[in-house]
Amino acid sequence: MATVEHLPALVDFLQQAWQDGALPEAAAFPFELALDEVFMNVVMHGTTTDGPSREVSVVLRHDGANVTMVMEDDGPAFDPLSLATPDVDAPLEEREIGGLGVFLVREMMDEVSYAHTGTHNQLTMRKVVS
Repeated sequence: MATVEHLPALVDFLQQAWQDGALPEAAAFPFELALDEVFMNVVMHGTTTDGPSREVSVVLRHDGANVTMVMEDDGPAFDPLSLATPDVDAPLEEREIGGLGVFLVREMMDEVSYAHTGTHNQLTMRKVVS
């Protein structure tokens, strides 16, 4: 379920998978940031106060030097990659609110893609970690 209370369990899952895979500890941060940002976007924007909580799944794959994290939710179709790139060079008082989390995910990962499959949003993030 996509509620704030479930974020710590997802972070524990990621950290345990990282440890079980004997992955480099220093390479975990981009995935932790992405998990937090994407999950919280689903919680804040993909749910309604009068509707059911959204289902979210996270799959982590390690194949050779690559780690791929796939986050899927059953919220309304939304491609976060369609958001305009924020102007990070603008003075703080002139910057638009929002969009910085997706920007950071895109910057920290080697590859990010979105697909809407059936009734689900699917965001795939890949990074070379070793």
